[in-house]
Amino acid sequence: MNIKFFGATREVTGSCYLVQGNNKNILIECGMFQGSHHHEKHNHDPFPFDVSELDAVVITHAHLDHSGRLPMLIDSGYIHEKEAMDILDKELKHLHQANVTQASYK
Repeated sequence: MNIKFFGATREVTGSCYLVQGNNKNILIECGMFQGSHHHEKHNHDPFPFDVSELDAVVITHAHLDHSGRLPMLIDSGYIHEKEAMDILDKELKHLHQANVTQASYK
């Protein structure tokens, strides 16, 4: 097994880890970089791996620093886009509703 870290190393945003083993490539998280302009400019960088070789993507939760680059992943050729967007859509709707509800009480 091999694990490569492409984000959230020495920082807390941009979670993105590639796990390789048994002839499978699984991406854990696909997060945006947030904070300073220096960090956020990396959101436009190409992925440092071949997106078309991914067998699966696992998102632990829908915060943008864990899932925000999923649209870019799909635009870059990730072939399981329907499953990714169905899950993301459901999770982001839930997260958005929770944020709206919380904001309305402030």
